[in-house]
Amino acid sequence: MIELKITANREHKDSMFREYFSEKEKLLKLYNAINETSYSDVDQIKLTTLGQVIWMGRKNDISFLLEDKLIVFIEHQSTVNGNMPVRALGFAGRMYEIIIPDDELYGTKQTALPTPEFYVFYNGTETYPKEKILRLSDAFIAPVLGEQPLETIVKVININYDVQGEILERSKDLKGYSYFVHLVKRFTAEGKILNEAIESAISRCVDENILTEFLRKHQSEVINMLDWDIEKYKKAMRKEGREEGREEGREEGREEGREEGREEGREEGREEGREEGREEGREEGREEGREERGLEVAKSMLRDQTPLAFVSKHTGLGLEELQIIDNEIKEGIDDGS
Repeated sequence: MIELKITANREHKDSMFREYFSEKEKLLKLYNAINETSYSDVDQIKLTTLGQVIWMGRKNDISFLLEDKLIVFIEHQSTVNGNMPVRALGFAGRMYEIIIPDDELYGTKQTALPTPEFYVFYNGTETYPKEKILRLSDAFIAPVLGEQPLETIVKVININYDVQGEILERSKDLKGYSYFVHLVKRFTAEGKILNEAIESAISRCVDENILTEFLRKHQSEVINMLDWDIEKYKKAMRKEGREEGREEGREEGREEGREEGREEGREEGREEGREEGREEGREEGREEGREERGLEVAKSMLRDQTPLAFVSKHTGLGLEELQIIDNEIKEGIDDGS
């Protein structure tokens, strides 16, 4: 087992996640839940958390050695950060500098290193999958030809309580932590100030026997552990609300535009139909007028005893129709009008 000497830095605040999971037993259970393993000996764990690794004023990562692996848990708050592989790479680099003795670093023999595993626990407000893999190589500008020269892989796990990820069902501790943060977010969104929201969340959890021992022990400290988280959450909620409002406005505008377009289309259609009808009526009227004039001309010619074939040729009327008209004239049925 590789031995490390890590100096803690108490100048920055611990996050609630880091404080809660600082116990080896909880860490081992959490790792088992993530990987569905069955480690049971807490003495196998060697804490290696670096106190000087700070993010937004907090020491918000936990690292430990387990057998021949270097496990790093990074708490990720209210925004999706695509640069987590870069942060993980930097952390691993600092850890390996500590692990490798100076007299070996430039030696000819390769030093054995623990295999790194990086996990990010996401509890922000943006829609995010239950699990996602982030790769350092995805950020490379130029395409890699051949074997990948450098890679860092980070597994992001969504631990939001309302996402109902399988990890929460496998880890009672993580589910309790997620539920508490969920309550604080909900009470804050309902209008409570931060202190009131935290007090309400603590009271609810204690009543339901969730995180009871931890919350009673750290009740006065929890607000300092969560203030950055909640402010980021409130800001994200406002941004999300504005975006939802814009989208609702856009959809309402699109629907109004569609309705106005349909109404304009119907009106234009009606106008076009009226114009077409008027034109058709005029054409029908002209056609009826031509037929009436042709009929009058035919009657006049027949009264003058003009041959039927000649009348048909000049009026366009058929011989049968002209014969009927001629018979009516001869029988006196036609009154000459």
